[in-house]
Amino acid sequence: MRLRVMAVSWLLATAACAGISAPLESTPSFEPGHAMHDSFQLLQGMTLDRGGSRLAFQGGDGRGGAKVDVWDAQESVWQAHWRLAPGQLFAAGGGFLRVEGVEPGARATLHLAPASDSGGIAAPAPGQPVVPMDGSLDIGQTRIELLEISDDGAATARLWPKLYPLAKTDPEDIREMRLAPGDEVQVGRRLYRVDRVQRDAGELRGFVALTPEP
Repeated sequence: MRLRVMAVSWLLATAACAGISAPLESTPSFEPGHAMHDSFQLLQGMTLDRGGSRLAFQGGDGRGGAKVDVWDAQESVWQAHWRLAPGQLFAAGGGFLRVEGVEPGARATLHLAPASDSGGIAAPAPGQPVVPMDGSLDIGQTRIELLEISDDGAATARLWPKLYPLAKTDPEDIREMRLAPGDEVQVGRRLYRVDRVQRDAGELRGFVALTPEP
């Protein structure tokens, strides 16, 4: 036994003199400031369920940003269409997600991560229809688009049948209305109450959150 120990010691000493070291277990690379397992990817044309919401990446917007659709995973009565630049936040799954970037390709890849800080702003519930600024909301056959969010906490919206592009829609079929918290909006056969008008806040895009009336 003593001879065996001496032999092992001699081998280790010889390896050390030759500059040979035992292999170390590699650790995955990690970019500072980002959680290792929080970020995720979404391929163009694919959907992903997260926190009660369903997300779909429709592709780039031609300006380095992304077109993302969000709707209730339990039903498809409504669908919010977001247009987002890298770094911007949007509501999904009862929280906020950050656009980390868009990787171009035959099928582009959208990189997303949960927002680490939303400035204390509460996110809409997954089942709440949301009209995003620079985007639109489809409820049934109606499309809603925000024109502006004013300093008095109200928003101006435009509604029209989504079957036709806005430019080809009869002016009589286009409605423009003011949306303020507590207001009611008739969309098709459903009545919705304006729950909140959220202005832009840093990286968070503004939106109007609706709640269907029973």
